[in-house]
Amino acid sequence: MKSKYFVPAATMIAGLLVWIVFLILCEKGDVMNEWPRWLGAVFCLVSGVLIVYSGIRCKQIDGPGAGGFVRTAVLLVMAAVTWWRIGVDFAIILAAAAVVMGVIALRGCRTVC
Repeated sequence: MKSKYFVPAATMIAGLLVWIVFLILCEKGDVMNEWPRWLGAVFCLVSGVLIVYSGIRCKQIDGPGAGGFVRTAVLLVMAAVTWWRIGVDFAIILAAAAVVMGVIALRGCRTVC
């Protein structure tokens, strides 16, 4: 892997890991009843923002064109699993990130960067 792709790859993996940790915490116990609801929203927001940032950085360094569409698909799958396992309010956050990433993938980085 070229060194210029390290930041997009690392932020994509970090976003996935944050979401996986949130999913595991919700599945293992009664976390959503013990923690405030806004903390779950923060987990979803952080994971969505990291993946969108990964897409923006990839566009800035002239990365592969299909990367934005892959990130959009990953965010949509994350939103569907979150809706199915946790709740619709957290899935909306990830779906909004998927919409933003889809717009970036379709229009390119000219409007964001």
